[in-house]
This record gives sequence, C-alpha cells and structure tokens, in this order.
Amino acid sequence: MSFGSMVVFMVKWSLASIPAMIILILIFALIALLLSTLFGGFVSTLIDR
Repeated sequence: MSFGSMVVFMVKWSLASIPAMIILILIFALIALLLSTLFGGFVSTLIDR
C-alpha cells in the first residue's frame, strides 16, 4: 500500500469516526438518563435521612 493511499484511508477513517462518536455519546447519555431516573430518587432518600 502506497503512502498516498494510506493517507487517504486515514482521512476517511477520521471523518467516519465523528458520527460514530456522536452516536456513542447519545447512547451513553440515554443510559445515564435511565439510570439517574431509576436510582436518583433512591439516592436522595438515603441522603435526606
């Protein structure tokens, strides 16, 4: 594989990683939202005692 084709491949790879990171951030934010709604009230009852 020549150097030019490796550079083109790496540029395409880096551009394709941007939407993938956005999707992963949204998935982890959704999981954090679900966990905070499930356990948020439980933790606040422990703290108020």
